[in-house]
Amino acid sequence: DISNSTSNLILTPMQYSWVSSIPNLAAALSSVIAGAAINTLGRRTSMRIIVLPFVLGWLLVGLADSFSLLLVGRIFLGLCLGGVSVAAPTLIGEITSPHIRGICGATFQLMATIGVLYVYSIGVLISWRWLALACLPIPILFGIGTFIFRKSPTFLLGKHRDQEALEALRWYRGSMYDCDKELESIKTNVKLNQSAGPSGLQKLKQPWNQRALVVSLGLMAGQQLCGVNAILFNANSIFEEADSGLSEDLSTILLGLTQFLGTLAGTVLVDRLGRRILLMSASCFMGVALAGVGTYFYLKEKDPEYAETSLSWLPLTGLLLFMVTFSVAYGPIPWLMMG
Repeated sequence: DISNSTSNLILTPMQYSWVSSIPNLAAALSSVIAGAAINTLGRRTSMRIIVLPFVLGWLLVGLADSFSLLLVGRIFLGLCLGGVSVAAPTLIGEITSPHIRGICGATFQLMATIGVLYVYSIGVLISWRWLALACLPIPILFGIGTFIFRKSPTFLLGKHRDQEALEALRWYRGSMYDCDKELESIKTNVKLNQSAGPSGLQKLKQPWNQRALVVSLGLMAGQQLCGVNAILFNANSIFEEADSGLSEDLSTILLGLTQFLGTLAGTVLVDRLGRRILLMSASCFMGVALAGVGTYFYLKEKDPEYAETSLSWLPLTGLLLFMVTFSVAYGPIPWLMMG
């Protein structure tokens, strides 16, 4: 734990708060830039550019000997996270067949939960510095992957590179698939999107783009503002304060495992039950779960003995309920809809 006295880099509570929150602020900035970059440079090229600063970010975090270097490393990671969060779901949405787009779109969040579980699990065994260095292979493998898959057919058609688009679509669909009909459908959508002119602001005048923007922003706002990041970033501290009977390390791993299993279930349910019913149900359960956790900490201040003896089960149960319902709906669906 970087915030405790056993670390050779001691942070004040305010500094620790900045280290925890700055990646999200950086991601908010880079996501705007990435939106323009993926249309100018392409989805694949944009993701390649991200690899080097991703590696640099983990190196800075792992080797930081001051708060400033640690903060810079976290900023790099946040910038890269924002870029990937725009480019990857867009590419997934453009290269997958409509009948499997729901499942494939949800895999972005599924991979994120595997990353969280990976960090929670090995973080119990090694220091935070080695944990940062243990994350280095991930962006390197990601970069290698960008040299394997083809460019987006949608992007290529937008640049009037029709033959390359056809070859890319054949690579994704296989040689036995008749790509001509699907390519014409994609081309029609591209022309429709370009009909308002090159300006993004002009495109927002189109009613269908306005509706899509409102829905996407609403879903992403719900995902980011529901409190999940505060829970994930501070899970160890929350469980330590809760004193639920299990060690904070084990509780944190259970939380990560629950998130992974919930997202795995969501990838299956999203096309079977539909987006709306999953989001509405999850909203109710998440609200109940957070109310239960909040009640426990309120009672712990007012009557510590009663809370710790009679309600010690509530924080872990509440957070696990929150995480599984979040992961089924609010985790994967916003990325799917945006893509």
